[in-house]
Amino acid sequence: MSNSLRSELLRFGPTARTGTIAMSALIALVTVFAFTGVDPSDGGGGPPGRGAPDAGTLLANADGVIGGLVFGSSMIGIIALALVALSVARDFELGTIRVLLVNQPKRLVFFAGKLAALAAVVVAAVTAAAVVAAVLGMSLSGTSDIDTTTWSASDTLATYANIAIGALLWGLFGATIAVIARSASAAITAGVAYFLVGENLLTLVWDDAGNWLPAGILDTFMSGGSSDVTYLTAVALLAAYAIVAAAALSVVFARRDITD
Repeated sequence: MSNSLRSELLRFGPTARTGTIAMSALIALVTVFAFTGVDPSDGGGGPPGRGAPDAGTLLANADGVIGGLVFGSSMIGIIALALVALSVARDFELGTIRVLLVNQPKRLVFFAGKLAALAAVVVAAVTAAAVVAAVLGMSLSGTSDIDTTTWSASDTLATYANIAIGALLWGLFGATIAVIARSASAAITAGVAYFLVGENLLTLVWDDAGNWLPAGILDTFMSGGSSDVTYLTAVALLAAYAIVAAAALSVVFARRDITD
């Protein structure tokens, strides 16, 4: 698996750099907007897991120094899904999967190495975005009436860990869709359509959809829980979804003809 991991890191390098830059640029914009455009009296569009607080409330939380990362956590997840889906699906589109499996015929061993490499890339990208958010947060903390005395290193690290783990789960879902679709455009389109649009439409007929379905639970988990869904409940639901996704991915990749 180590050889597979190294080869994947080398092959995925250019795309990984692009993804890292995209995440960091997005979080930089969100952070600057949050700190310079903050008005505690106005309702904001914060993450669902925190009941959509205004920017002032969120930035005054113990993890407020990376408030921009929290605000952009859903888009961080979408970028992670797209990066992983692109890498997985391109192997099928270009036919390189056949060559790769000649070098490592044990399919699940090969794919475990690939996922490990992609996980490392996603964590590195989230870490870079977190550093950008923290540096800008500290630099801009004096530009608005935000109480920074509540900021805590331990809470900030906990939030960063939640967002990094959440991004990995977004990536796992992207890999599962890509193995089934075997097309980068189809996988990314399907993932974005469901996670950004599909679940929102379901809330029109099912009010509690966000408390049970993957995208809503991911937002809740990455935000540390909500008034409707506790953190531990979110962890349990996500673990169940991750097991189902990993099982589906493994069965399809191991049993389906590569040439299909």
